[in-house]
This record gives sequence, C-alpha cells and structure tokens, in this order.
Amino acid sequence: MESPVVFILFLATLTFTDLAHSQTLYASKNPVAVGSSVTLSSNVTSGGWLFNGHLIVITLNKTYDISSTWKDRVTFNTNTSSLTINPVTLKDSGSYVLENLVDGSFSQLTLLVEEPIQSVMIKNKTIPINTKNLTLTCEVVGPYDTIYWMKDNTKLNTNTSSNGPSMSYQIKNNMLLFTPVTLNSEGAYQCVATNKAGYRVSLQYNLLVNYGPLNVTISSASVSMAMTLICTADSRPVCVFYWFFNNLSTPLQKGPMIVFPKTTPNMGTYICQAQNALTNETMYKYFTVTAHAPAIHFPYQGSLMMMVLFAFSAPVLFN
Repeated sequence: MESPVVFILFLATLTFTDLAHSQTLYASKNPVAVGSSVTLSSNVTSGGWLFNGHLIVITLNKTYDISSTWKDRVTFNTNTSSLTINPVTLKDSGSYVLENLVDGSFSQLTLLVEEPIQSVMIKNKTIPINTKNLTLTCEVVGPYDTIYWMKDNTKLNTNTSSNGPSMSYQIKNNMLLFTPVTLNSEGAYQCVATNKAGYRVSLQYNLLVNYGPLNVTISSASVSMAMTLICTADSRPVCVFYWFFNNLSTPLQKGPMIVFPKTTPNMGTYICQAQNALTNETMYKYFTVTAHAPAIHFPYQGSLMMMVLFAFSAPVLFN
C-alpha cells in the first residue's frame, strides 16, 4: 500500500571545524522521501544533536538520551554514532547540528524538503486525424521542474522542434504539438515529469491516427451472366461504401460489393463512393462496364467456385 503524500528531503552538508579537529555529518540517502527513514552519521561518540537549535539526542560514552519530542521517531545507535529518523516528515526540514562535547567542534547538515510529483497523465481533447493539428497535454499533480516526452521508449528532443519528413512536432511547456499529426506520428507516448524529489512517468498513450479513405479501387469479376464489382479503400475507421449508376443521384446499394446481370440496360458507369464519417472525407472511383467487359480469371479454383456461388445467390439489382 502506498504512503499518502510523500515529500523528499534534500541534504546539503556544511562542516564547521575548530583549530584541532574536523568532522563530517552526512546522511544515508540523498534525497530521502518523507515516510521513509534517514540516518545521520558522524564519528563523534560524545556530543549533542540539535535540530534548528533544539536538542534531539545527547550522547556520552555509549549512553544517550532522546528528547521527548523525538522519542517516537528517533533511534540512536551508539556503536555507529548514528541517528535515525523514521518516518521523515515535512517538518523535519531545517538545520541539523552535531556538537562535539570533547573538543567543542561542530558539524552542520541542512535538510531541504520538497513535495514530490504525485501523478502524471497524458490528456487529449481532440480526435487524431491525419494531416490535422493535434495537441497532447501532460497533466501533472505536484510541483515539477521539467517535463520531457518519450515515443516508443525513446526520448523526444525537448528543446527544439522537429520538422523532419517522418514526424513534425513542437514541445511547449507541458504540451506536445503535432503540426500536423500523420501516420508517422503513431506510437506509444509517455510523459515524464521531474523535480528535485525524483520523477514520475505517465501511463502509455497509444496514438492511433484516423485517416482516409485513400487508394480507392474497384475490381471486377465476370462469371457467366453475372457481373461483380468490389470497392476497397484504405481507411481508419473502416469507411462506408455507396454505389451509384450513371447520373442517378440515389445510390443503388450500400456496401463494398455490387452484383448485376450482364445485360444491355446495366451497361454504363458505376461510381463507388467511399465515406469516412470520422475524418469527414469522401472519395469516388469510377468503373465503366461495356458489353465486352473482360472476365477476371482467379488464380485458384476455390476462389472461382466461391464467386460463382455468390453471383448466383446474390440479389439481382436490375431487371
């Protein structure tokens, strides 16, 4: 179970010396998260430990006494001359001084407290559409110093914009701007926020770009007395197809395939309309059927049999 709010202690050491002796007061970890423990150590066996001028522990010849205000969070090890605070709290920020009772020398250690980052999340308020601008926002709870972005576990340049042929983006403050977003922009994105307390990484945001319809094509097959036209297109999401005939404004049929008898009234121009409602894009493809339209020969007998069965089972659109 995670601790509630966690803070980090930053420790900077400043040593005072007298004419005869010098000593160093140092911390076991730097930085140290509030809620965990920190051990302050020195080579002084007889001395007074103070925090912001108030006594924590006094030790003399392997004996010691802990102040009543620290008893519930402080332990002292006479063998190592070390003081452990557990758990560390926000109020433990300040100046720690160890005075040597033998020679009067001092060591000082300053603990600086900073709240860590609690959460990082990527937000997007618009639908990613090919060749349109897109902005991803890194939302951070807690103070942060820097933010950087990663794509597919590789750090993106945070100082300059990229306008290469593969992907065009800019990083401004806590935003990743695609100008525009393209299929090359697809990937797994993460936002990393840092401060002196450490860093936190967002969950992956899998960017999928909607596009199309592109590359609309019509293929044909003629089996016996039936003609089959099949319309395809590259699109995300899958587009919707409508078939039109000559100058008729009303579609003959909805769907990627149309089947009709090879009779004279059915000769003419067939139009496949491919629509992507999400991208709001529409494309058309034209196919002219004549009395001498060649038949398509399938490379496999199984494919031919399937087309024959479908052609004779499909509804006839024209009389």
